[in-house]
Amino acid sequence: GAQDGTKRVYWGDLHVHTTLSSGAWNYDLEVRPSDSYGYAFGDAILLPPKDASGRGTREVRIDRPLDFAAVT
Repeated sequence: GAQDGTKRVYWGDLHVHTTLSSGAWNYDLEVRPSDSYGYAFGDAILLPPKDASGRGTREVRIDRPLDFAAVT
């Protein structure tokens, strides 16, 4: 900790778009808040373009899970 001169870096995201935000809606992104948290911590999500059933066709996952995230 700070007492012994060492420091820690935490990586995160405090600005996450979900299907509830117009920014995501404009791009046909349908990721629920729970999906966003899952993605931040290592789960895969499906992104557009969508198939005939409306399901995303591009699976994405981050290489290194975040330490924190917030849907705001």
